[in-house]
Amino acid sequence: MQLCDDTGEKVPTGWTVTGASFEVEWPKDPQSASLVWSHFGARRFAYNWALAKVKSDMDAKRTDVSYPSTPWTLEALPKRWNQEKNEVAPWWGDNSKEAYASGIADLVRALSNWSSSKHGRRKGRKVGFPKFKSKRKDRNRVRFTTGTMGFEDDHRTIVLPMIGALRSMENTRRIQRHLAKNNARVASNLFLTH
Repeated sequence: MQLCDDTGEKVPTGWTVTGASFEVEWPKDPQSASLVWSHFGARRFAYNWALAKVKSDMDAKRTDVSYPSTPWTLEALPKRWNQEKNEVAPWWGDNSKEAYASGIADLVRALSNWSSSKHGRRKGRKVGFPKFKSKRKDRNRVRFTTGTMGFEDDHRTIVLPMIGALRSMENTRRIQRHLAKNNARVASNLFLTH
């Protein structure tokens, strides 16, 4: 387990903990592993769906400047997703809503980086317009910010929404002590795979 401050440095005892990272074992149960893969795919699907909407809106705006396009925000794109999800992804309920929100948030960030780069407000190398994500090249990940997240009493199990319990390769006791004393709270989990 690694406890770090907002600069990434290890936190000495007594300091405020702002982040903790745990490596988890890949689920041995095929059904659990399939559920994790499904969440990764749901994030990628939502990203690609939102990017298709943005491109479609941009094309429509070129031919008709009065076309009412959806703003590239964390409020507008998820709202449009919620209006269309039953039609475009009737299986959406098989995964946590956080998987879809995570994909849309990734696209909003990518669009913001592109726009800032294009207008000279972003330092560093130029950032291109976002591209569609493929299963083969996309880095599998999903972020959970709501739902049942926590740790089990064995100090080795992390619980994520819809996915359930995953075994940590590190002991979670230190962070659980902070949680028990109300010195910390679980605000966001990011689950990654290589």
